[in-house]
Amino acid sequence: MNLFYSYISISLLLITVLIIIISFLLKDKLLPMYKMVLAMTFAMNIGLTVGVMFGVLYQGNLFISTVLSIFIGITIGVLCGICFGIVSSIEGAMAGLMGSMMGAMLGEMISVPQASTMLMILLTFLACSLLLFFVLSPNESEGRKTNKISLLLTPSLVIIGLGSYLLFGFELSKDNARTEYHSEHHHEGHHHDHLQRNH
Repeated sequence: MNLFYSYISISLLLITVLIIIISFLLKDKLLPMYKMVLAMTFAMNIGLTVGVMFGVLYQGNLFISTVLSIFIGITIGVLCGICFGIVSSIEGAMAGLMGSMMGAMLGEMISVPQASTMLMILLTFLACSLLLFFVLSPNESEGRKTNKISLLLTPSLVIIGLGSYLLFGFELSKDNARTEYHSEHHHEGHHHDHLQRNH
């Protein structure tokens, strides 16, 4: 596994841990319907990303990539909904299963350079979906005076930090795409030369 796929794996692990922590902190403040929506959204996004990654890593063996993706997708889906209760866990598990299965098929069908870009797009969607916590949770600052500087500074710092992290990932994806593209053409060139020698 190269640097780019390690980056994706670590990012997914960190985001999953972050989801569990925030879910635990906000579980009493969210409506039951919101909990199910959040569990489904996170599980589906993570499942898709994991599925595409395994689909690419095990390209040519759809069975292995699908089984591994489904196992991880269901596990992460349960973890995403566990703080919200059994119903949200089931919702997360099924969304994780469906997302990972579709992701594995997508990873199998597209080329490795295309998959690098696709993985970063999915990771960006996943990172942005964390904002749903703050959109759906009730605003406790209503009815009291708030510090305007902190209201502007906190989101700005989060956006800058997240943007920098994702830009680093996009650069890694470009490098990975270039490397895979050159290796594919190098392999095709060797295969073509070998066929010519046989003729």
